[in-house]
Amino acid sequence: MSSNAVNRWAPVALLAGFAGLCIPLLSRKVTVFDDFDEKTFHLPTIQQFMAQLPTPDLVDYPSATTPLYHLVMAATGLVIGDELVGLRAANLLLSLGVLAVALWAMGGRARSLPFVAALALSPYFVGPAVRLSTDNAALLGVFATVGLLVAKQERPLGTGLAAAAAIMTRQIHAWVLGLLVLRAVQRRARPNWVALVLCAVPLVAIIAAWGALTPPAFARGHSSDLNVHTLIFAVSMFGMYGPFLVGWLGPAAWAHRSRVAGAAALAALSLVFISMPYTEDPLRWGGAVWQIAGRTPELLEVPLSFWVLFPAGAGVLAAIASSSHRGRFLVVVVALWLVANLASARAYQKYYDPMTLFILGMAVQPLEIKNRISWVGPGLLILGLGMVTVLRFYG
Repeated sequence: MSSNAVNRWAPVALLAGFAGLCIPLLSRKVTVFDDFDEKTFHLPTIQQFMAQLPTPDLVDYPSATTPLYHLVMAATGLVIGDELVGLRAANLLLSLGVLAVALWAMGGRARSLPFVAALALSPYFVGPAVRLSTDNAALLGVFATVGLLVAKQERPLGTGLAAAAAIMTRQIHAWVLGLLVLRAVQRRARPNWVALVLCAVPLVAIIAAWGALTPPAFARGHSSDLNVHTLIFAVSMFGMYGPFLVGWLGPAAWAHRSRVAGAAALAALSLVFISMPYTEDPLRWGGAVWQIAGRTPELLEVPLSFWVLFPAGAGVLAAIASSSHRGRFLVVVVALWLVANLASARAYQKYYDPMTLFILGMAVQPLEIKNRISWVGPGLLILGLGMVTVLRFYG
């Protein structure tokens, strides 16, 4: 088969495979991950908006997030009905769109497919794909924004619309505003006001209407304090997945080993001053990495697993920053994303897993590999994520 045929049909096969994995789950009572959120927040909000369209109440509704996802799903529900399976199917189409955008952002080449496949097989991507959730829908806007900003031909209007979609789906993604300003500074030009207005005005308007960063009903449930544990957890995900890409990142890590070692050492040193003992608190912690932490001993009130993963993640990010111009930009993306997550009272792996896999996939695309053995790491990552996902949802 020619390379053109692979580039044409392999993405179709990937999306079809993902749909085949997810479709049988749409009618099931899947109790892992966002089961509670779907029935308590998202479905009631969609049904409320369906009853209120074309003038929905965007201040008093039973979800803590900005309302774009629920508005889109409500409009869809007016066409297909409010049956849960039908709405889940529409939600699955959004997740297929996320994978398509991720593939485009990575260059749309055959070498991008393993990294998109890893994203698709993450249980933290499959979960929001098979039930009502804002998580994947928001990533559609985030991935499109990052992809447009790394593209050689920028599209300010499209970038502004993508960033606005991310923010109006989940307000925590307001960090993408910083990317638009940063790009203007890099090009030594004034910020593109069309893009910034498209992002900022709707967000400012709805926050003014709420009088807070969430709808009034949720204001007390979200802490205003900075939560450094989210930073440790998110960076640790790079320590979990980055080593699988040593064939790409290894040369940069070795060439800049002092920088990589310094970043890892600084991360390890910071854990000396942070208390992070394992606790069973589903309103604050969640995810497989946290459960693994509960099975490891603690050193200075930090699970030993984070003493390994957090410095490793810092080293991986240093290697990415040293690998290419795109890598440096992507580390800035990660930095803004991490700062935004400091505002969250909840450290859940589902918030970090897909974004980590996307950033890693984006980072390695411009890099060359010297031998085919470098593909063993992504292959093992895909195999591992696939096994975990199948066991979690079908086991």
